[in-house]
Amino acid sequence: MRNDRRRGPAGSGRAGRAALAVLAGAALLTSLTAPAAADPEPAMAAAPAFASVNYAVAVDQSASLAPADIKAEKAAAARIALGDVSATSHISVFGFAAAESADQRAVDPVCPRTRLDAAGRESVGGCVEKLRSRKKSEGTGTDFPSAIRQGVHELSSGTDPSVPRVLFLLTDGEMDVTGSPQYGDPAHREAEGRRQLDLELKNAAAKNVQIWPLGFGPDPDKEQLDKIASGGFQKGCVDLPSARPTARKVSGAKDVGPVLEKIFAAAHCLRYQPGPSKRPPATLPITISPLATVGSIVVDKGTPEVTVTYTDPLGNKVPTTGKFKDSAFELAGGGGTVEALKIVDPVPGRWKVDVKAPEGHRSLPVGVSVLWQGELRGSITMDPPSPQAGQKATVTMRLQTREGYEIKDPADYAGLKVSSELTGDGFAPLPCGSPTTARDPTPPGATDPSAARSPSRRAPTAP
Repeated sequence: MRNDRRRGPAGSGRAGRAALAVLAGAALLTSLTAPAAADPEPAMAAAPAFASVNYAVAVDQSASLAPADIKAEKAAAARIALGDVSATSHISVFGFAAAESADQRAVDPVCPRTRLDAAGRESVGGCVEKLRSRKKSEGTGTDFPSAIRQGVHELSSGTDPSVPRVLFLLTDGEMDVTGSPQYGDPAHREAEGRRQLDLELKNAAAKNVQIWPLGFGPDPDKEQLDKIASGGFQKGCVDLPSARPTARKVSGAKDVGPVLEKIFAAAHCLRYQPGPSKRPPATLPITISPLATVGSIVVDKGTPEVTVTYTDPLGNKVPTTGKFKDSAFELAGGGGTVEALKIVDPVPGRWKVDVKAPEGHRSLPVGVSVLWQGELRGSITMDPPSPQAGQKATVTMRLQTREGYEIKDPADYAGLKVSSELTGDGFAPLPCGSPTTARDPTPPGATDPSAARSPSRRAPTAP
């Protein structure tokens, strides 16, 4: 995200004040006005670049999937739907295989487009349970063109074009339409499948639909998945490589949930923090950054019989609905195999997630993770404030979290980049060195939790 540029006072040889672009790799960090030093230039207030996302999840249902694979796909879809921090995002979920006779269809709609407010998150947690592995009599190939066509239709029909459109494609195989009559005679079906895949990818790019493929097991063709990722729309939520569609391949179904959460975070400009996985009864710690202003603790329970309680870093067992102290809570999926506790203004630090289960329901591990998004307050200073022509100047941007929480762990700065640019009369915009990372936090008790400096540059002389 880029802050608005500020121009300094007009005059021969005077350099304008610097404007900084503050980019967070996977987190969306919005700079807001806040004083931090004498006579600072406040960073302009700006709304988050994308407060919500329209996304669809296409889940492979071909006959090659074992029951454990289908269960993992269901849990993965639920993890990102319930873990989304935006109440204005929309999701649709559908299964796909192939239509190998006139009475079959390639796509099985499961969850219609649903807004992820409190009621929507709860309903999606239930409808993903309709996903299933197909029988051989139902069509068992892998029809990528039909899956992409369905996803693009879901995402582009009657939706706001300014909201990002993202399709997640989960599969355990490579494209196989050799049994589908709609692709012509048997000798030419493979070639026709490739041709139609190219057409659907071009349509996805034209409709601004990103495609993030995730293959699992030994069979997916990584080269084919890479082509699918690069064939759709390429512009991400921010202009960083981590936000551009990328294909991933993992060894087995057990890795699908965590990896889908990770790529979901990249597509949505969220931060993803994985936690431990243990069999109940257990206490699972998970850390929420002081940069977070909203987050979801996602618990993959494995079985609905697992019960969960949440304790904040101050030792308080928090409610799952309503407000407590300065935070607001909303639980979704409490009766299912995945649940998520959304927290607005969470207490930063080490949370404890206690999981218990009755006898006979303790064999499966329970995993925990957190998805979060944050805002920072910032102010810009230049020393000297109005440099003369040829004079060196240093630009500093000071960052402050909500409520003045101190940033103690340098790892919280991961992905935060600051760059600066001089503007003024009589010369072209001048970058002040390469982008720099925010430096380590100030000592305990300091009022400014962080600062980043651009290398000193001389103000240009008048032409």
